[in-house]
Amino acid sequence: MIPTFRSRGVLMPIGGAEDKRGERAVLRRFVEASGGEGARIAVIPTASRLRDTGQTYVDLFRDLGACEARSLAFRHPEDGARAEHVQALRDATGVFMTGGNQSRLTRVLLDTPCWETLLSAHAGGTNVAGTSAGAAVMSSTMIASGQSGLRPRLGMVSLQRGFGLSSRVLVDQHFSQRERLGRLITALSHGVAPVGLGVDEDTAALFDGHGRFEVVGSGTVSVVRTPAADAPRNGRDADQSCGGLGRPRRAHDATEDGDALEALAAGPVTVLHAGQGYDLRLGRALDSSELSSLRATITEGAQQLAARDPSPCTPSSSPESP
Repeated sequence: MIPTFRSRGVLMPIGGAEDKRGERAVLRRFVEASGGEGARIAVIPTASRLRDTGQTYVDLFRDLGACEARSLAFRHPEDGARAEHVQALRDATGVFMTGGNQSRLTRVLLDTPCWETLLSAHAGGTNVAGTSAGAAVMSSTMIASGQSGLRPRLGMVSLQRGFGLSSRVLVDQHFSQRERLGRLITALSHGVAPVGLGVDEDTAALFDGHGRFEVVGSGTVSVVRTPAADAPRNGRDADQSCGGLGRPRRAHDATEDGDALEALAAGPVTVLHAGQGYDLRLGRALDSSELSSLRATITEGAQQLAARDPSPCTPSSSPESP
């Protein structure tokens, strides 16, 4: 049974190419938020076609002090019903989705028991992080592919159904490095999410479960708000990981809207650096006291996660090939 905490778990979209050899600030922060020495991390390397991706992250998380880390192999949709994988996701204090191809990730896992378990575990307090493709897939409607460029243009982005860990934020990654502002604004003009989040490489937005996030890492996080972000919200909306914002359209309902695209292109973009925070509901940066509150919330959650399973750590199982 997944315990229910007073808030959802941390949601941590990472822009890809996170540091794996130096300070490893982004990955270290995920381990700390997931219970530190009590962290039990499940790695989902499905998006990657490299056979050693799961092993790489298992070794990294153990080296950063996690109690346990294991890699789960999902090659086919049938693997998403494997009882041992469902149990591993239930037992984890943190789930990490690697980079690769986000469409491969959804093709294998969407609408499986493991996907359902991931959603319920996160709602019950389990942290979820994803890098590159693993970040893109967090949105209810995700950016599957698109063209680079700072200027938005109709037809420059392809949208698909995502995992739905956040129905209020559309995430794009490798943001500044690959000039993806144009495609993010174009995607938002389809009405699929009230807020767009562009995350640079080696950078993460660390959400606290109440619509607030702190920037971690060496780059920036860019926030693009649509008029729907300021629409009235109901109680159910307010429970979303990334804050209660206006209701989006689903991918198959989305249509290109030239007027919306022009309006968004002329609107402001908020750019935040490491150590800065933002409240999606209020539409502004956090002040120092609010940032301290966010950090306290995440620390409290980490303590709850560490106490979830008091049993001694066991050696991490050998990861299976993705």
